[in-house]
Amino acid sequence: MAYMLSPVSPAVNEFPDESKWVEKLDRQLRLWGIHGQDRINNANVCLLNATSVGCETLKNIVLPGFKNFSVVDGNKVTARDLGRNFYLRKTDLGRNRAEAVSEVLQELNPDVKGAFLAEDPLVVFEKSPEFFNQFNFIIASQMPIYQVEKLAKFCYEKDKTLVLVRSYGMIGYIRIIKKTHTIIEAKLDQQVDDLRLTKPWAELLKFIDLQDLESMKNESVAHTAYPILLVKTLQNWKATHENKLPQTRLEREEFIESIKKLHKSWSVFTNFEEAIDKAHYCYNEPAIPDEVLKVLNDDLCCNLTSHVDDFWLIAAAVKKFVENEGQGLLPLQGRVPDMHSDTERYVTLQTLYKKKARADMEVVKKYLHEILEKLGRDEDSISDMDIKEFCKNSYYLRAFHFRSLEQELSNPNKEEIANNMFNEMSPMPFYITLRASDRFHQKHGRYPGVEDETVEADNVELKNIVNDLLQEFGITESVFEMDKYINETVRYGACEIHNVSSLLGGVVGQELIKMCTKQRIPLNNTWVFSGITSVSTAFDA
Repeated sequence: MAYMLSPVSPAVNEFPDESKWVEKLDRQLRLWGIHGQDRINNANVCLLNATSVGCETLKNIVLPGFKNFSVVDGNKVTARDLGRNFYLRKTDLGRNRAEAVSEVLQELNPDVKGAFLAEDPLVVFEKSPEFFNQFNFIIASQMPIYQVEKLAKFCYEKDKTLVLVRSYGMIGYIRIIKKTHTIIEAKLDQQVDDLRLTKPWAELLKFIDLQDLESMKNESVAHTAYPILLVKTLQNWKATHENKLPQTRLEREEFIESIKKLHKSWSVFTNFEEAIDKAHYCYNEPAIPDEVLKVLNDDLCCNLTSHVDDFWLIAAAVKKFVENEGQGLLPLQGRVPDMHSDTERYVTLQTLYKKKARADMEVVKKYLHEILEKLGRDEDSISDMDIKEFCKNSYYLRAFHFRSLEQELSNPNKEEIANNMFNEMSPMPFYITLRASDRFHQKHGRYPGVEDETVEADNVELKNIVNDLLQEFGITESVFEMDKYINETVRYGACEIHNVSSLLGGVVGQELIKMCTKQRIPLNNTWVFSGITSVSTAFDA
C-alpha cells in the first residue's frame, strides 16, 4: 500500500520584511559554514507522533531551515493535548494532530516545506516500510521500545538516522540509532595549527632563508612572524645536534635560549614571546591524530564499494596521499593562525600555505578520480568543494559505529550500566524504570500509574519487572534505593510535562544538527535526564 503525504498550505502572512531571514542565514553560515547549511537545506525529516516533545524537537530544526519536514500521526486532538502541547490551539479540538501541528510549525520558517499523513505510524510501517525511504532523519516520539524495534532495524540496515525521544514525567530519554556516522568537522575546542615547522617544504624554506635577521632593522625584526623565527632556530639547532629535534628538558631549555639569541632585544618583542610560547611545535614531528588513523584504517575505507558514502571514498584517496606524496602526513590545512607580523610577510606566508594546500588537494583529487573510475562512478560526482573541505579538515575526521537497538536489547552494555549504578548523581535508575515501564506497557497496553485505582498493584508489578532487569544486567548491588525510583515512575503515569519536553526538544534538535552538518561530536548513543536533580548522563547502551 502506497501512502501519500499531504502538503501543508502556505502561511497566510507573506513575511514582507525579508531582512531578518537574511540575517538569520548569515548567523548560521558563521556557525556551520556553507557545507553545513547545504546539508541542512537538503535534509528531509519525519516526525512520528505529534506529541509535545516531538513538536519541540521539530521546531528546533525547522527554525534553522531543515528543508522538508513531515508529521505522521493518526490521533485526533484532545483536551489533554491542549494542556501539554504549545503547538495546538483550542480550535484544533477534534482535528487530526499531524495536520494541526504541521500548520503551526510551517509558519515558523517560510523557507521550509511541511507535509503530514493522518495515519498511525506503526500501521504505515507495517503496510509500507518503503514510505520511510524518502527521509534522512526520523524522530520517534513517545513510543515504547518494543513498538520501534522493527523500524530501528530498518533504519540501521539502511544507515538512516532514527532518534527515539521520550518525555516521561520528570524523566527524559534520547536514543540515537544509526549504523555509521562520519564527521568532517569535529570543531574541537582546540584547533590544530598545521604549520610543518619541522618539515618545511621547499618554497617555504626558500622564503624563510631570505629573511636575514642580522641585516634587518629592529622594527622589521620585531614584525617577523614566529614561524620564521622557529624554523631558523631549528635549522641552527639541527646543524649542531645530529639533525635531531630537542627532546629532553635540558635540550628544550637550550632551544628556548637559542631563540632568544636571534636578537639582543628579544625581550621587548611580542613576536619572540610568541615564538617561545610556540616552541613546542619544534619538539616533535607532525603526526596524524589517533582518531584520524582509525578513520583511515576503518574497514569501510579499506574495502570500498560503489555504494559507500562519499566520505569513505575521499578518505581512501587521502590515505593514498599519506602513503605516497604525503610521506606519512595529512594534506596541509592551508590555514595560518593570527600572529604578530607585518602585513606583507604575513600575506606571503598565507599564500605559501594556501598554495601548498591546493597542491596537496590536487594529488588527493587525482587519487579520488582513480578510485571513482575503478568503481564505475563519474569522476565529477564528488565536487572540488567537497574535496577541499575534506582536506582542510583532515585533522578533525571522525567515524562512529553505533550499537543497534537490537544489540542493546539482546546484549546490553552491562559494564556501562553497572558503573553508573554506583554513581550517586547518575539518573541511570530511571533508564531501568523506563525499560521496565515499556515491558509493562507491552503486557497491559498501558503504562503503570495511568489509572488511579491500579496504582498500588502497578507499583508491585513494576518492581518485579525492575528486579528482573537488574538480574539481566548483572547488578546485584548499587548505591540506589530502587523503590523510590519505581514509586516516582508510577506516580508520573507517563504524563508529558511541557518544560521537560521543551528541554528534550532542544537537545534532540542540537544532536540532529550535528548529525546533519557532520560537525561536532554527537551523543553515543543514549542520554537520560532527571528533572528532579537536573542531572543527565550519556552512555553507550
